[in-house]
Amino acid sequence: MTASSSGGNTCLTAKGLDISLAALQRQDPYINNIVDVASQVALYTFNNRSNEWEKTDVEGTLFVYTRLASPRHGFTIMNRLSMENLTEPITKDLDFQLQDPFLLYRNARSIYGIWFYDKADCQRIAELMKYLTKQEQALAQRGQQGPGQGGLVSPRALEAAGDPGKGQGVDILQMLTKARNEYDKGGQPEPKEIGGSSVLNANPSLIKPIPVKPMERFPHQGLQERPVQVHRAFHLIQHT
Repeated sequence: MTASSSGGNTCLTAKGLDISLAALQRQDPYINNIVDVASQVALYTFNNRSNEWEKTDVEGTLFVYTRLASPRHGFTIMNRLSMENLTEPITKDLDFQLQDPFLLYRNARSIYGIWFYDKADCQRIAELMKYLTKQEQALAQRGQQGPGQGGLVSPRALEAAGDPGKGQGVDILQMLTKARNEYDKGGQPEPKEIGGSSVLNANPSLIKPIPVKPMERFPHQGLQERPVQVHRAFHLIQHT
């Protein structure tokens, strides 16, 4: 198998994938296949106390892979700056939201933003992450309903898994989309100051990052140090 990445016009050959797979398996021996690759990403984390996005020290190549044990999929950012990688199992509880060139996601602990050098990578990986998450949600629903026929999860089941019930609380990522739409309609400049409660509270105030202009070119050995400021570009929305 050959997984390609359009960022920087690079392509991982079968030999390159074998080397990368071996490196991933040293971290997790249950990984058995690389599904997709994005060659250059950087990780941001949301600080709910200051209502700001903070750049982390994680930059490198993102790998989406399959595993021989549950959870069946996951992704890792192989860090070029240190030995500390980001590893995230793909479960039914993850939420993803595409905001080019960022892919935002939330797990049980935090909210993260993955910045992609190449927008095509961002869009492709976002679709894959959403699909795999819906698949996990559909499998969980089948497990709650009891044993049934074996086989792959149907597209209808995936669609149902991705449609939350009306009685559930509003998801922060759904609110993020609403904020983006309202901003696009209004055409007003976004506020410089952010107020409101934590996004992890029951009635969160909502912010969204807006990407700054990326560096024109990255050296092959990794990113040069250059501050990327996204923490001032937000839009505030109150849940009513």
